[in-house]
Amino acid sequence: MKQLQFSKLAECEHRDRNMGAILDMVDAGIPGLKNKYPDFVKPKLKNGLRGTRYYVEFPIAAKQVDAF
Repeated sequence: MKQLQFSKLAECEHRDRNMGAILDMVDAGIPGLKNKYPDFVKPKLKNGLRGTRYYVEFPIAAKQVDAF
């Protein structure tokens, strides 16, 4: 019997209607950021479920950034 091969990315990503709504809001805000900052590059988001909590992570590559 063949075993299914899953990548690590597929194992940690979890998407349902709640996560889908959050990611859709993030995607909707991208064009506004591109208008305001022409050199903006969309970050690669990581999302999923840790225990019973959702998470969305994105890298902060710029210096002197207030993450809050």
